[in-house]
This record gives sequence, structure tokens and C-alpha cells, in this order.
Amino acid sequence: MKRIPIALMVLTIFLNICWTLVESPARDALTVMGVSTFALASASHARTFLTDRSFFQLVAIVLATSLVAELIGVHTAAIFGHYSYSDRLGLMLWQVPIIIPFAWFMMFYPSLHIGWALSPNNRFVSAAITAWTMASWDLYLDPQMVNEGYWVWFDSQGLPTLTIPYSNFVGWFLVSLFIALAIEIALAIEDVSRPTSASTRRNVTSSTLSRTELAFPVLAISWVWLGSFLVNIVPMAPFLDQPQVAIQGLCGMGVFALAWLVKSVKAMRQ
Repeated sequence: MKRIPIALMVLTIFLNICWTLVESPARDALTVMGVSTFALASASHARTFLTDRSFFQLVAIVLATSLVAELIGVHTAAIFGHYSYSDRLGLMLWQVPIIIPFAWFMMFYPSLHIGWALSPNNRFVSAAITAWTMASWDLYLDPQMVNEGYWVWFDSQGLPTLTIPYSNFVGWFLVSLFIALAIEIALAIEDVSRPTSASTRRNVTSSTLSRTELAFPVLAISWVWLGSFLVNIVPMAPFLDQPQVAIQGLCGMGVFALAWLVKSVKAMRQ
């Protein structure tokens, strides 16, 4: 059971690699499949540590809040900026692809582990670290998805643009902070331990992850952070040749991901 998240993450990595080797519409299908397997990996890992109630609260908070934020964003241009989705990501609910909230969830859960490990005794700081990780992940995600045509941004005159507004990063951070704080409050009310690495076992509110259990968030964050850097920095096909995206994502996520990975790998060796 504990190896299921790792197996699903390995499948996700395989699908992501295949994505670079094909063209649409195959890319569209692989995008949805990759999000689905990643989300299932996160859910299966979370289910190992949380009570039934807390698990469903976690899933509901992320899915519902991200969907509402996206609906507000698409229909009002508030929160993130003025953008709209294409119909290439499958079924849509009020102009938002159904898969989008699951994309939020897939990355939100491993991002929580970074906050839990780096700030085991301060829930607000932990939530802020999680929010930063999510917002900086989008420094990779948004340019790639815009270039692929999955959504489009509009400038102040309402014309399509490849320029992603700074408001998008701010919106991602604030929405993610709200979600992370809501999760922290839910876990505190339920008095549920926050799973983290052995290096933070002094914290009585955290349960210690074994080497196998810690492997999933380490693999997930490593792949997203370093794999996204690699696919963007290499200037030849089938890579994306977007050095600016590569550097901004590497530096943005690296603010906390590097320290967390060092701590986690150290814990796995103990």
C-alpha cells in the first residue's frame, strides 16, 4: 500500500516524458492523464496518514477553493488577471476545465510537506512556505501551458498576449495561502498529526515518515522542480528551450525546495 504513491508517481513521470515526444491531440490526452495519476498519487499518500474525515477535508478544501478561485478568475479577471481556458483539457464547468482543480491538488499535497518539515511548530509560516512553493511552481507551469495553447492571457486592451501578469503570481500565492491555512485549521481542530520527516520528530504535532513514505514527496518535488528546469533549459528538441522560464522556476521553487530536499534525504539515510 505504501508503494502505490511511488508507482503512480513513476507512471506520471513516464507520461510527462512521453508528452515531450508527441504533438497534440496526443499531448492533450497525456496532460489530463498525467494530472490524474499525479493527483491519485498525492491522494493515496495522504490517505495513509489522515483520518477519513481529515482526508476528505483536505481533498474538499483544495478542490473546492481552487475551483471557486478559477471560476472567479475566468469570469471577472480578478485574483489572477484576465485569462480564459481553451477546450483542449476535456470537460469544462462554467468555462473551467474539470481537470484544473485536480492539478491544484496534485501539487498542493507534496508542497504541504515542505511547509510541515521546514516549519513544524508554526502553522502560519508552514502555510506561507506551502503557498510560496505553489506560486513558484506556476513560474514553470504557466509559460508552458500558455505556449501550448491550453489557456490565454489578455492585456489591458483585451488582446491576447504571451506576457503573464505579476498579478498571477500574487493570486497563486494568496489562494494557496488561504487553502494551506484552511487545511492547518482543519487538522488542528481534528487534532491530526502532520506527517513529516524524522528530522522534525521533536515536534509533538507531527508523525514521522519512514524512508518509503518520505520517498513520494521527495520524488514528486524533485521531478517537478528539477525535471521542469531540465525540460526548459535544454536548447534542442524535444526540450522546450525556454531558459528564462527554467531559471525563474529553479530559483523560485528552490527558495524552500532545496533546504527541504537536503533535510529529507538526510532523514531517509538515517
